[in-house]
Amino acid sequence: MKVVFILSSLLVFVLGGCLGMWFGIETVYIEVETIPTKTVFDKITLLATIIAATGTLITTFLAIWAYAQWKKQQNEIELIKIRKNIIINISSLKNSILMIIYRSSNIDGAKKESLADLSVALLELKSNIELYYVFSNKKIEIGELSGMSVYAQDDFLDNTKEFFSMAHGLHFLLSFKFAFCYPSFLIFDDYSTNNAIGTLLNKSIKIFIKRVSDENYRATVKKIESEMNDMSELAMYAVSNKNAEH
Repeated sequence: MKVVFILSSLLVFVLGGCLGMWFGIETVYIEVETIPTKTVFDKITLLATIIAATGTLITTFLAIWAYAQWKKQQNEIELIKIRKNIIINISSLKNSILMIIYRSSNIDGAKKESLADLSVALLELKSNIELYYVFSNKKIEIGELSGMSVYAQDDFLDNTKEFFSMAHGLHFLLSFKFAFCYPSFLIFDDYSTNNAIGTLLNKSIKIFIKRVSDENYRATVKKIESEMNDMSELAMYAVSNKNAEH
């Protein structure tokens, strides 16, 4: 709208100038003549040329502006789709984790199948986070994308990344048998006394374990599910609110 206002003002200015030229230049008429003198024709030609040139210029600028707006709108449509996919991915990731907990099985076949589903959910979420930054940032340097998709950038995806990091850490613990599922609870290895585990775990999973487990690193299914719901809802709300802005 600002561009339209500027171009409209320019058109009014040019027309005002043309009218000023028309009334400001002395017109010569001969009484016996019934048609305007050459001087009048010159003025009409000059004014018509100026108006036509101005109109062409304004039309060109409007076309360029309209194309830029269309291109911006198309890019935003793609971003909205990606953000919707991220919301779906968050929900799928939470469900994959809860499925492992509900099954409460350490049988290799069932465990591998559940962990495979969790791996797919993790990769899909990470992929869409990367896609969002590719579409929304035109000047990403080589090597920046991997860090942006994992570490906090002080944006609406920070909660999503925290949830992803926690899920990634939980996947690691279950895969390498540093956590065991039972019908109503999980038991984590004490990473504070096991340096091999502690150095490999990210901050998010350590915070998660502290929130859900007791002093013996035992966490009830109910507590884990509640924490999962809180983390996933915070992440989904942040992404949904971003979509609501557009």
